Amino acid sequence: MQPLYKYDTIRFRGQPNKTAENERYAMKRIWEEGLRDDRRVARVGHYATINSRGEIMIGRFTYEALGRADAVQLLFDRVNMSIGLKRTHSRTDNAYSLKPAGRHGAQRIRAAQAANQFGLRVNGTIRFLNPEIDEDGVLILDLRQTQPAGRRQMRGKARGVD
Repeated sequence: MQPLYKYDTIRFRGQPNKTAENERYAMKRIWEEGLRDDRRVARVGHYATINSRGEIMIGRFTYEALGRADAVQLLFDRVNMSIGLKRTHSRTDNAYSLKPAGRHGAQRIRAAQAANQFGLRVNGTIRFLNPEIDEDGVLILDLRQTQPAGRRQMRGKARGVD
């Protein structure tokens, strides 16, 4: 059978032209099986974001590492461009309460007032790449190590595939 168009042919090394239709079934696939653990884990490590409304979101693992705090104090280091979240009692002056967000244990901190005080302006939502808890129990969010987060940036792209 002669191919209808010249683009219908495939050339393999040392072989004459063959039609794509005939070669479609000749390729052998080499599959690898994905392993699955018994527990459900979406992310490993601490997770935190801040959005344009000044809301800081922390993941369940990070919330548990802060000792399931009822409230935090917001700290800001202008020299190192870092936000600090320090566990505190909800009746302490300048305490920001943590409220549940979503079904999976994430917590929301409405910190717009502090963000305005510190002069923080965020376009969209950004994710902190390396949130860490120091020896004093302060969650450190480095504003120099961030990347855009959220679904708008991912629209039209395959998630998790380079």
